[in-house]
Amino acid sequence: MGNRWLAVWVLLAATAASALLWPLLPDRIVTHWNAAGVADGWSSRTTAVLIGPAAIAALTLVFQLLPRIDPRRANYAKFQDVYWLVANTLVLFVAVLHLVVLGAGAGARIDVLRVLGAGVAVLMIVLGNFFGRIQPNWFMGIRTPWTLDNPEVWRKTHRVAAWLFVLAGVATAVSLVIPGVRPLWVAFGGSMVAALGSVVLSLIFWLKEKRT
Repeated sequence: MGNRWLAVWVLLAATAASALLWPLLPDRIVTHWNAAGVADGWSSRTTAVLIGPAAIAALTLVFQLLPRIDPRRANYAKFQDVYWLVANTLVLFVAVLHLVVLGAGAGARIDVLRVLGAGVAVLMIVLGNFFGRIQPNWFMGIRTPWTLDNPEVWRKTHRVAAWLFVLAGVATAVSLVIPGVRPLWVAFGGSMVAALGSVVLSLIFWLKEKRT
C-alpha cells in the first residue's frame, strides 16, 4: 500500500473496467445517490465511464506533485511510506466508487449505502491509524496555524486525531448492521466531529505550549 506507483495500476484497472462494461451500460446512468440510497443524479454513459479514471488520474498527479512543492518537503522523507499509504487508500476509495457506479449501471444488485458506508469506514480507520506518523507539512494532516507553528502541537494534535478518526470509522462500521440507521450520516457526522475536534484541540495544545 505504500508503493508510490500503485495509483497508476489502479488507474489502468479502472480504465479497463470502463472499457469492459461499456457495452452493458445504458445511455443514462445513475452517478449519485442521496443519504437514503435514492438515486438523485444521472450522467451520460460517456461521462460515467470517464469520470472515475479522470478523478484517479488527477489524484495520482496531485500526490506526485505535492512533495515537490511543499515548503517543508524535507519532512516527507520521514513519513514517505505513510504518505503513499494514505494517497493509495484515497485512490482505491475513488476506484470503489467508480466500480459501484459501473456495476449499478450494468444492472448488478448493489446495496449502495452499505458499500459506500463500508468504504468510508475503512478509509477513516486506515487514515486514523497512521495519522500519528505524519510529520509537519502543508498538505496532509491537521494543518492549522497552531500545528504548523509548533512541532510538539502537531504531534499532540495528530495523536488525538488518530483516535477520533478511528472511532468515527468504527461507529460508521457498526451503523452498517443497525436497522434504520443511515451509515453515510454517521460517517459525515463522525468525520465532522473528528475534524472540528482536532482543530479545537490544536489551539488548546498551542495555548498550553505558549504558557509553558
